[in-house]
Amino acid sequence: MKQTGLPTFFAGVMTPDGYLSHLGELYDPQAGWVAYLIKGGAGMGKSTLMKRVLAAAAAAGEEAWRVPCPSDPDSLDGVVLPGRRVCLLDATAPHVVDPRCPVACEVLVDAGAACDPVLARQNREAILAVDRRLKGEYRRAERYLAALTALRRDSFRVAMDACDRERALRFAAGLADRLLPRKGGRGKETVGFLSALTPKGHLLWADTLRAWCDRVWAVEDEQGAVSRTVMATLRLAALEAGYDVFVGMCPLDPREKIEHVLIPELRLGFVTRSRALDLPSTERVIHARRFQDVAALHAKRQRLAFNRRAAGELMEGACQTLARAKSIHDELEALYAPAMDYAVLDAAADRILAELDLSARIV
Repeated sequence: MKQTGLPTFFAGVMTPDGYLSHLGELYDPQAGWVAYLIKGGAGMGKSTLMKRVLAAAAAAGEEAWRVPCPSDPDSLDGVVLPGRRVCLLDATAPHVVDPRCPVACEVLVDAGAACDPVLARQNREAILAVDRRLKGEYRRAERYLAALTALRRDSFRVAMDACDRERALRFAAGLADRLLPRKGGRGKETVGFLSALTPKGHLLWADTLRAWCDRVWAVEDEQGAVSRTVMATLRLAALEAGYDVFVGMCPLDPREKIEHVLIPELRLGFVTRSRALDLPSTERVIHARRFQDVAALHAKRQRLAFNRRAAGELMEGACQTLARAKSIHDELEALYAPAMDYAVLDAAADRILAELDLSARIV
């Protein structure tokens, strides 16, 4: 997957319980943000509009974050311009974002206005049939993810039983004292995912580390028991010390397990590294076995090895299913395309670029 050099992360992931999104948390109306909420169906030009704004902002030297779609990593779910406190979001299902302070804080952009309803209805039955097939593939992917998550949680419990959690907590607290000088106040967090299962396999946005961090500490941890404890402690310490942080959640345990904590102001990052998270070389590596009963883990090595092999096959199956879903989604886009007047979306992009004073950089 081609990297962009811009900070890039997913704002949502598919889970065994359906899609989980943090997209609407990327902006805060109370802090003066403005969000362009783009509404519209498949193939209606939402991602293309955002790519134009992203390219213009990058050409102008603006700080910009790129938020790709996990169901199609070549498309965008969002663009964030943190220096301006502006974002553009694909606010349609499965990551619906509704206005909290309409007009004053959110601008609705109706991509559906570019679609001729008479022409679209000519393909109504075909669109409904394709949509049913698409939903079926997503349900199948959820079943793969449920089985995969069960195996990984089993390995996690084995590792937790062998983990000296108090020692890991003391280590993390000491690391925070050394590396996180207190500023005062409390920082804010952005929650997302540096990796996800996608139609292109397991993707990891490693360039985001280079964009935000010069110093990176890695916890080498296959089962995630030690890293989960260390990252949770470092996240809280960084926020309490007054730093804004990016919190990278585990896409297979997205509500509980923190994999990465990045602190751009300090150019400092703490990451989890494993077979699945093949991150670049780091300043310091912390081996999980320092905090584990290695003999106890060795006694469960066959169980852990089985879980790892089976999880790998399930991960491959999930990605293949997502690839089929992507192919079906392409069919859906093709059915809408004849009804679209993309000049309407070009005009919407021009208006947004003018409002952001990026018109000179229109691409």
